[in-house]
Amino acid sequence: VLGLVTTKSSGRRYMIIGFDDRTRQYYGPPDPSITQNRIEQVLSNLTEPVVIIRYDVVAYKSGKVGKLEVIRQPEKLPYQASLDVFDDKGKKILEKGKVYVRHGSQTEAPTDIELEALKAEGRRARGEEKQSAAP
Repeated sequence: VLGLVTTKSSGRRYMIIGFDDRTRQYYGPPDPSITQNRIEQVLSNLTEPVVIIRYDVVAYKSGKVGKLEVIRQPEKLPYQASLDVFDDKGKKILEKGKVYVRHGSQTEAPTDIELEALKAEGRRARGEEKQSAAP
């Protein structure tokens, strides 16, 4: 979610739940305990500022899937992790204070140039700096 909300791109940002990350094959409907409210609770604990989402379970040709829309608000850029998070093997998967972006199918730290561009976009959206005119 942090990678999707932070990366600059046009159009809407979606994460579809119900497919295997590696094979991209449909594996079944999302866990019914995954709800808009539950996702919002998790994001309020893990993101700063809080990422806004919309979540629905929708029909797909193979069965139901979860459709998570990530809402990007430029005035809040850059979004970052608010806590360190570890997987079940003890590997850190989110680092407090870090910004994440998407590079193709990977979520990783932005380059220095990307990070500065995100910060500048946030400042412009908040009216803290003027957008430079093209020469």
